[in-house]
Amino acid sequence: MSGLRLAFVTRRFWPLVGENELLLASLTHQLLRRGHHPTILTPRYGKYWPDKVCVRGVPVVRPPYPSPRTWGNIRFTFATSGWLQARAGELDAVIVSGPQEDALTALGALRSSNVAVVLQDELGLATEPTPRRFGEQFLRRVVACDAFIDFAPGSSSAANSTASEAPARPPEKTHAIALGVEPQPVRSPELRLAARQALAEVNHDLSADGPVGLCLAPMVERSQLELLARAWRPIQGRYPDARLWIIGDGPSRGSLFSLLSDLNLKYRIVLPGTFDDWSELMQAADFLVQPNAGPSLGLAPLQAMAAGLPVVLYQSPHPTTPLPEAGDASQPTCLYVQQGESEAQLTSRLAWLVDHADEAVKLGSRARKQVEEQYPLAAMVDNYERLLRSVVAGKTNRAGPA
Repeated sequence: MSGLRLAFVTRRFWPLVGENELLLASLTHQLLRRGHHPTILTPRYGKYWPDKVCVRGVPVVRPPYPSPRTWGNIRFTFATSGWLQARAGELDAVIVSGPQEDALTALGALRSSNVAVVLQDELGLATEPTPRRFGEQFLRRVVACDAFIDFAPGSSSAANSTASEAPARPPEKTHAIALGVEPQPVRSPELRLAARQALAEVNHDLSADGPVGLCLAPMVERSQLELLARAWRPIQGRYPDARLWIIGDGPSRGSLFSLLSDLNLKYRIVLPGTFDDWSELMQAADFLVQPNAGPSLGLAPLQAMAAGLPVVLYQSPHPTTPLPEAGDASQPTCLYVQQGESEAQLTSRLAWLVDHADEAVKLGSRARKQVEEQYPLAAMVDNYERLLRSVVAGKTNRAGPA
């Protein structure tokens, strides 16, 4: 069976790194290994960034995106349209991950071709929702996409609840695909020490001898990182050598840094920027604390659980998890703190992880087993590949002979 010729259009990719970017990098790499031909089209935000790179073997094409933002949007839209038109005969499908406006660009550029257009929703907190200012006419045009993909771990019901928020999408075109993650090395004291030493050599701010909490989140208002910083303050008072690493970037970075100064938490909560690989961070840390605004788990907590790292999810729609007790038969695989709960609830869960290190390790082991059984990477790629082949075949059949 011949490989599919695929173009992925996204507004953020390497070196801008987060859940969606790492998911796309992993997904396209796996598709490449299976004989498909993916290309990623993404803006060149930096003036001196190269216009073409290769990430994990996948070619990345970067049209310019000059300032100001309005002009950058216009330039990128025209460049994307021209690139797709010029290569319409060399593509089987275009997958748009990000703003729905980019799906309209692809639909317009490929309207007289047999190329399928797929709109793929982004994960959780990565971006703000698409504004509703476009109205019904806009939504009716977006519905012309050949398929809509929503990533959600576990059952399809969780994903369908998200998809149902877009009533203009026909149910028969909307597909839920369960997230999957790559297997992670089994954690050990030796790997923990080696990872900490390697990270400290790269960035001295990541030097740590005591307990380390890790957060992998975009620095946007919805991440509620200021809530996390305030909840961490009592932890720092009880454990002076404890550290919290917040990995990511975004518009809230400046206000968060100011708050850390006000709370006297500089160098105790550190903001080292973004990393294009989280595996070493997860080996070095003792637990993950993460915002979780939706009903489903995101890529970061799933990858942490796959590594055996205990996880606390706050700002969650799930009820706050009672603290585990010895002998309790219904042991959790991660701890939730419900949205609207006080900082004290989050602090108590973080303190429990530090105070009960042995129980926290057991929590991480249960989580690792759950992820290995329920969220394998191969299953996600199988489902994704099967869906794309079905969409491409359906588009070809409807179009008829060339």
